[in-house]
Amino acid sequence: MKKSRVQMITLLLTITCLTALLSACSTSSVTAHPAPGSTVSGSVTHFVSTSETAQHRQGNILNTQKKKPTIIKIGLDLPLSGTDASLGQSAENGALLAISQANATNMLPGYKLQLVAKDDTNASGVPDGTKSADNVNALTNDAQVAGIIGAFDTTTAEAELPLTNKASLALLSPSATYACLTQADTAAGCGTLSGTLRPTGKTTFFRLAPTDVQQGEAQADFAIHYKTVYVIDDTSAYGTALASGFISKFQANFGIIVGHTSAAPAAEYINLLTQIAALRPDAIFYAGGDAEGTTIRMQMGHIPGLFNTPFLGGNGIHTTTFASAIAPLGGGLVYSTAPAIVPTTGTFVQQYQASYGTPGTYSAAGYDSVNILLAALKTAIAHKAQAPVKGNQAKAALAFRQKVVGGVAQTSYTSVTGLQYTFTANGDALNNTIEVDVLSSAAQWNARTTVQETQGQ
Repeated sequence: MKKSRVQMITLLLTITCLTALLSACSTSSVTAHPAPGSTVSGSVTHFVSTSETAQHRQGNILNTQKKKPTIIKIGLDLPLSGTDASLGQSAENGALLAISQANATNMLPGYKLQLVAKDDTNASGVPDGTKSADNVNALTNDAQVAGIIGAFDTTTAEAELPLTNKASLALLSPSATYACLTQADTAAGCGTLSGTLRPTGKTTFFRLAPTDVQQGEAQADFAIHYKTVYVIDDTSAYGTALASGFISKFQANFGIIVGHTSAAPAAEYINLLTQIAALRPDAIFYAGGDAEGTTIRMQMGHIPGLFNTPFLGGNGIHTTTFASAIAPLGGGLVYSTAPAIVPTTGTFVQQYQASYGTPGTYSAAGYDSVNILLAALKTAIAHKAQAPVKGNQAKAALAFRQKVVGGVAQTSYTSVTGLQYTFTANGDALNNTIEVDVLSSAAQWNARTTVQETQGQ
């Protein structure tokens, strides 16, 4: 019994000592300096675990350092100086507006769009094929360029198309109209040009502008109230295509072509015009540039039988040079097709005016071209296509560009003028609205009407 009491006392003493020790171990002094892995609040140290600290720091980093967006570049090669500067700059400004809007609305999350503009004008102040080729080579060699807005005309297009085709790079033109840029070898007058322009055999060039043939067709539809027309072309590829389109459509509309002459540029056309007067056509259709067009129209005034005969042409005479040269206008009315439709009202016009003033000839076309390309980019990215993050990633660029070209080919886009754009297998706009203008006595081109033309019809 005594032994048990001793054992009990011993146990109680042990428990007491242990309690005291635990109490001593649980106390800590207050410090103003946080230990590693702690934060300070007032004068009390709050300890947090290492894992909690790591999470806290990671959260701070994520909150303060957002991931930088991947840059996607859109190239542009147009005349930005020289004689055609106003035309190229109007398309450039339209492109800039489209890109700024896309960036502002975060159209492509995780990406930022940049326009890389190149001037294809040479020292003489005109668009140049060699300069265009140099520009396009520089753009294709930058893996971050996903597409190009260009070419401006036939000369620059013939230089650019083979380069972009080999690089599988989408090329969208707001202004090039030469029919053979898109037509197959069997097309009349095109020879084997398609093989040169499309060495891969695939379509990578798309245009919003109506072809020369379509412009001729539009004038023929407009001229349906004339029974007889005499046609003159200037022997150029442009003039030949324009005349061909007019003749075929005018005859399909049951009009009569009383004669057709291919006349190389000359200082005078009196003999030809005298012969035409004897045929008494209701109108003359001229397919060529403004210089020869000016000469013919002015010399018509010296032929009694042609003084009041209407004079029709394509966009080759739709220039201020032609309008001013034949002023003051006398005799028959003068009509031409406009290079492009320029909107005068609506949201686009208001947005454009806020940054660039009154829209120019290709402002809407430049804007639409970029938006078509942006829609293709969005589709490609949505289908997991990876945009290159560096300019030297050639393999990644090829794969991404091919996806973009495929997206452009499947375009269904409503333009700022209300036209629904889709492309044929060759890259032409399936439908185009072409404006026919009349020249006023004040030497101004005024919209007369619009004509809808469908490719191949």
